[in-house]
Amino acid sequence: MTTPHPNDGSTPNVDPGATPGAAGSPTDPDAPGPARAGGGNTLSIIAIVLGVVAILVLPIVFGIAAIVCAVVAKTRNERLSTIALVVAIVGTVAGFALGALVFTAQT
Repeated sequence: MTTPHPNDGSTPNVDPGATPGAAGSPTDPDAPGPARAGGGNTLSIIAIVLGVVAILVLPIVFGIAAIVCAVVAKTRNERLSTIALVVAIVGTVAGFALGALVFTAQT
């Protein structure tokens, strides 16, 4: 059973015994629910940090981890995923190049 909202009469109140999401029952857009797609940037930030670390330390480990995190972030539609992918790839390549330069300078 629904009754008019006491404030404006346009929004009905839902019967407390009604099934949530049932036909005819309004849903509250402000109610907490599952996380929205693209809402977090956690994997993107991890990928950016790993990509930067890969420039100086073990690019084969940190660079590949950064690329994997960035690709997963891209599939989850994170906002910073494109930037993370670029940083991961550039950091990996720069890390290998720097490692090659250091290695050849020592020999």
